[in-house]
Parts: sequence; structure tokens; C-alpha cells
Amino acid sequence: GRTALTFVGMRGEFERFPQILEELIESRSWIHAPAVFLEAAAVAFVLVRLQWVTRPAIALMVPCLLFAAALIPSGIASGRTPPELIAFFVFNAGLAAAIFSVVMKSRDIVWIAVPHFVLDIAIGAFE
Repeated sequence: GRTALTFVGMRGEFERFPQILEELIESRSWIHAPAVFLEAAAVAFVLVRLQWVTRPAIALMVPCLLFAAALIPSGIASGRTPPELIAFFVFNAGLAAAIFSVVMKSRDIVWIAVPHFVLDIAIGAFE
């Protein structure tokens, strides 16, 4: 909840938070849950494997930068300026780093799908 609230707040979309919660509850959104879970599990798997061959900080950077980079096309499509794109990239990488850091410390990768699912709803990934 707090992750999604922070995310929409940083995007300047606090007014959308009730809509995001409504979409989270709707059954049409849950049809995407298995795919989101499998994607999150794959990212967590890569994160764990990277930790085996490199330092945790480097292992953490890879999925965070990929996550932030994946959101650039939607930022461009929404008409964000280059400074806004850079700020949004840094914010998204930082948000992913915070989530993945908790995952790495807790050693429980399963819950990563929950914030992933909520953030996908927040960005309209299922529309």
C-alpha cells in the first residue's frame, strides 16, 4: 500500500489512488496475477543468481536499472520532458532498489509479486 501511494504521489497522481485500489479489487485485474507472479519470480531468481557471482550492490543494480528503463517508453509517450524522464528514471530505480533491498534482506522472494502487481495497476499495464 505505502509503496503504491509513494509511487503515485511522486508521479503527482494522488487523486488516482482510490481508482488504483478499486482496480486492485476488481476480478478483471486478477487475471494478470499469475503472469505478474511469474515475472516477479524470474526477476527474483536473477537477483539471487547475480548475488552468487557478484557483490550484492551490483546484483541489486541490474534489475533496478532494467525496471526503470522499461518505464521510459511510457514516459516518452506521455510527453514527459527530458528532465522529467531523468527524474522519473532515478525515482523508479530507487523505488525498485528499496523493494529489492527488503527482499534480499528478508530472503523471501515470493512477496515481491505483491508490490509488482500494485505498481502494474498504477501504471496501467493491464489496459
